[in-house]
Amino acid sequence: RAPGPARIAALQHLMRTEKIDCLVTEPQFDGRFANLVLEERGAKLIEVDPFGAALEVGPGLYVALIEAMAAGLAACG
Repeated sequence: RAPGPARIAALQHLMRTEKIDCLVTEPQFDGRFANLVLEERGAKLIEVDPFGAALEVGPGLYVALIEAMAAGLAACG
């Protein structure tokens, strides 16, 4: 379910008051709402795919998935 205006405003307030500089999204969800939350904040928007949809299936999938997620989260740093 899409967040309403009150929820977007609450998240924007949280971003400001807690000085949050990075927002992590997943490709499975609509990114428009993340952009609304980041409105005029200058924070980073990082996409992390916990399903590894773009990764090659095979014996190295799990390691590649964990490495890709770690790299995405490290980009927030």
